[in-house]
Amino acid sequence: MKNFLQLQPHPFRALLYLEWILLGITILGFLDFIFFNFFVEPAASAPHLLFPLLAIALFGIMGLRLPAGSALVKGLYITVELALIGGVAIAYDPWSIDVLMLVVVIRTCLILERAGQLTVAIAVCALFLIRQWDEVAFLLEWQFDPYRGWIVRPSPDLEMLSPQQPPEILWQLFFLEPLFYILLLAFVLISVNALIAERRSRRQLLRARNQLRAYALCIEDQATLQERNRIAREIHDSLGHLLTAQSIQLENALLFLPSNRDKSQSFLRDGKQLGADALKELRRSVSLLRADPLQGQTLTTAIAERIAHFQQTTGIHPFCQFELPSPIPPEMRSAIYRIVQEALTNIAKYSGATVVRLKLQVLPSAKIVSLQIQDNGCGFNVAQTSAGFGLQGMRERAASLGARLEIASRPGEGCQITAQFPLRSVDSLSFMDKGAE
Repeated sequence: MKNFLQLQPHPFRALLYLEWILLGITILGFLDFIFFNFFVEPAASAPHLLFPLLAIALFGIMGLRLPAGSALVKGLYITVELALIGGVAIAYDPWSIDVLMLVVVIRTCLILERAGQLTVAIAVCALFLIRQWDEVAFLLEWQFDPYRGWIVRPSPDLEMLSPQQPPEILWQLFFLEPLFYILLLAFVLISVNALIAERRSRRQLLRARNQLRAYALCIEDQATLQERNRIAREIHDSLGHLLTAQSIQLENALLFLPSNRDKSQSFLRDGKQLGADALKELRRSVSLLRADPLQGQTLTTAIAERIAHFQQTTGIHPFCQFELPSPIPPEMRSAIYRIVQEALTNIAKYSGATVVRLKLQVLPSAKIVSLQIQDNGCGFNVAQTSAGFGLQGMRERAASLGARLEIASRPGEGCQITAQFPLRSVDSLSFMDKGAE
């Protein structure tokens, strides 16, 4: 029931002030009528004074709250307004209802849609034409002649005017005043709807600005999170790999220290060099965050250097196959290099493998860059190890380029990593550079 009878304050103060001005014009016309009739017929005018004043006051109070509930409540609201106007029209000079009906049209624009507004405006025009016809009927008399039928004759009031005035009065009543009132209603409808549209556009703009601000904050948070993940991957893939290799060299030095001091010194020198490289990599990561890990090298050259370092560290000679006849995007080269680096680091650190196979090729028919890394190590349970940071970083790098990365491994059966990077959405011309393969 509360929602059914929901009312809202008048949304436009300027229109509310305009309504008060029009009500003031109506009251002044009513006072003019009172004084005129008081001097002509004081006793006859006294009973008709109270009701019009109360009706006008109630009509003005209704403008302070407008219905915002169902269409039935809005229809009843407009019906009560028209009933009050009709009561005022019955009591005294009907010209003032034209002003009050303008107020009804203004309020209708605030509570109804375009179809309802046009319906009320047509009804107001019809009431105005009925009033005009009453005035014409007052100036003309209809008489029935048995031989000529119905005859229209001027009333005595119209015969008192000069011969030139009756046609002018009829022309004004039948054409000029209705045309003027219709144009006035059209002006009110267009002006009020323009004001409402401007208010609605302003609110939509404010709502869109708030949403845009919220989206900007959300995107900023996501960008910050992605940048943190990227920095974490860069540090893990570069500094983590060097420290892992250094740890292996130190373990070998400790292993051969009692029996072979020369070999231990060689491992220590390699470990020292790896420590220096790790420090350099840390400084570079902090200052530049290493936007291009290949540093201008081709992908095959960079992977070959990484494989040579892997062979020097582990003693394993990987079997490599490269088939890259066409250039690939720089960000894809960077992601492939990081995945290869992470895979070789994991093999050296955990697998205990003796055979490693690496295959990198472009499939022209499917427009896919395919990477495959396989070893014969101890393997692992993918479901239990998938949360590791290295594997997670590999998946994130592949997903950022729309690639599909699969890890197949079982305990005792080695591991196979397969990544397929699509080239369908990549314009190869925009990625052509002199350093491409």
